[in-house]
Amino acid sequence: MKLIIDRAKWLRGEDSWKSCLFRVEDRKMCCLGFLSLACGAVEDEITACPSPSSAVQVPWPSGLIVRKRNTPACSSLMLVNDDPTLSDTDREAELTRLFQQLNIEVEFTG
Repeated sequence: MKLIIDRAKWLRGEDSWKSCLFRVEDRKMCCLGFLSLACGAVEDEITACPSPSSAVQVPWPSGLIVRKRNTPACSSLMLVNDDPTLSDTDREAELTRLFQQLNIEVEFTG
C-alpha cells in the first residue's frame, strides 16, 4: 500500500492533546488520518477521533488495531507524529521507517 501525506494538510508536532485523525476547524489530519482516507474512510467518519481505535468503522491495515485497541506500532506512529520536539525531517524519516514495518510506503508531498 502507498500512503501520500500532503504537508499542507498534515497535522503534526502539536502534542497529542491537540491532535486527531481529522480536525474540522483547519481541515488538517495526522498521518493516520491520511491513512484512514487511503483505506476508504470519509472525513465525517474520522472527525475529532483521537486515534484509530476510536474510528472502528475504518478498515485499518493489519498491525494497527487489535481487539479494538491501538497496537504498540499504532501508538508509536501517533507519538512520532505529535512530538513537538522533532524536526519535520526527523519526523518524516521516523514515520517512513515505522510505516515500512507495516508494509506501507509513505510519500510526503507539498
